[in-house]
Amino acid sequence: MGKHILCIFLTMFTVFAVQACSSKRNPAEAVNEIVQTYIQTNTPTLAVTFTPTQTSPPGSTNTNTSTYTNTYTHTNTYTYTETQTPSITNTYTITPGGPTLTPTNTPLPGEKWIRLEKSGYFVCGVVNFNNEIWGVGHYGSTYSITNGSWTQRLGDFTLGYSLRAYHTTTVFKNKIWCTGGYYNDSNGDKEYTADVFSTDGISGTWTRVTKTAEFDTRSNHTCVEFNGKLWVIGGRNWDYPEAWRSTIYSSSDGQVWTRETNQAFSGRENHACVVYDNKIWVIGGSLNKLTMNDVWSSPDGVTWTQVTAAAAFGVRSHHTAFVFDNKMWLIGGEANGTLIYHDVWNSTDGVTWNLVTDTPEFGERSFHSSTVFDNRMWVVGGLTGSTLTNEMWYSY
Repeated sequence: MGKHILCIFLTMFTVFAVQACSSKRNPAEAVNEIVQTYIQTNTPTLAVTFTPTQTSPPGSTNTNTSTYTNTYTHTNTYTYTETQTPSITNTYTITPGGPTLTPTNTPLPGEKWIRLEKSGYFVCGVVNFNNEIWGVGHYGSTYSITNGSWTQRLGDFTLGYSLRAYHTTTVFKNKIWCTGGYYNDSNGDKEYTADVFSTDGISGTWTRVTKTAEFDTRSNHTCVEFNGKLWVIGGRNWDYPEAWRSTIYSSSDGQVWTRETNQAFSGRENHACVVYDNKIWVIGGSLNKLTMNDVWSSPDGVTWTQVTAAAAFGVRSHHTAFVFDNKMWLIGGEANGTLIYHDVWNSTDGVTWNLVTDTPEFGERSFHSSTVFDNRMWVVGGLTGSTLTNEMWYSY
């Protein structure tokens, strides 16, 4: 916590009286002459130190610092009584005026969130692309947002399939790439995919790069750009028999994929993944009914190290993570399908996680998307409890 020093200047007055009388007079005579001199002196400085505190959950570290600029209108009244001989009493009331200051609070990044007034399209994956926020929705329809308004840029990439959900959206080589996910077939059954689509955002169309990528069918996975390649990590195949993926694949073109490791860590879905400090980081997630709060990192995508088995943010899935202000950030999510989180955390090493706020203005949030754009952190859509929302919030 920072300390905030408030300096208030109060002008105080000290009054001195000096008498000068005639050299000859009778005791009974009145004072012939009085000379009074009043001198204003002393301008002390009053320093007040404020140390704001915030209670964090056990095991977490809070290093938030708020900056205050505070001043107050302060008025003191001093009364001085002067008694002379013969009986002359003079009373002086001095009321010094103090400066008038207005308190202001400058929140740190992530402490305060502002809702964008214009919003209205629910998307499940957003990215910073071509100096705009682009969102790829459940049907593959692609929108971008300018001045708070969503504009449809591309149609479906589903090639006639009625629905695409739980795919990934990644920027790579000046294109948007989507991998995996599932769609509903003509009978309404879920069909899981291993296909890859890309678009340059200019042609107005999606291109299917491959229908049968080597990473096999999966959804609820993550995909990031790292060291000139796309990396697909984890996920789930819901087809019988169900399988939680622990394999990791990479590709330099989106068409040919190479298995980098079979068992980097326990299989998982609904985790978060970021690239930070020249490493890939995997954060939390779920395996069947087990929800986790472990953190893993790798400098090459092949060799993985468990940074912590139990991060302070608690077990969670369906959260988001991204990099902003040279830190990893984590927002929202849920635990075991019941508890919906309403918090914001950050970390510089993956071991120590700092609670930025547990009362963000956007409230409970899971199944949402996050990105960084225009030097701001953005939270888009998601669930608030059991209700879908298309709200957009930002913080900087």
